[in-house]
Amino acid sequence: MSESGCPGFEDLQDVIYQLPILSESGGQEKMVRKLTERFEKALTCATQLHSLQFRKQTDIPYISHLLSVAALVLEDGCNEDEAIAALLHDAVEDQGE
Repeated sequence: MSESGCPGFEDLQDVIYQLPILSESGGQEKMVRKLTERFEKALTCATQLHSLQFRKQTDIPYISHLLSVAALVLEDGCNEDEAIAALLHDAVEDQGE
């Protein structure tokens, strides 16, 4: 755990995403897809870039939007590169100079 009491990335290294896929028989099976260190680095970068931002007229950290978009991308069966793009999709617009 980090000083803030939140789990650190070391604690989350074993996080996996289980995405439903259709089997040949038409039923649903679970496919385990482990995200790599690249996703972790992108998440760290996005968190730092947007650390002072909140969702409009709320006290909800902006990173929640980026995590939601990345989750939707993964749930739709896309790959890690596309999930990373989802995490960073507002980086240049919001933080570019």
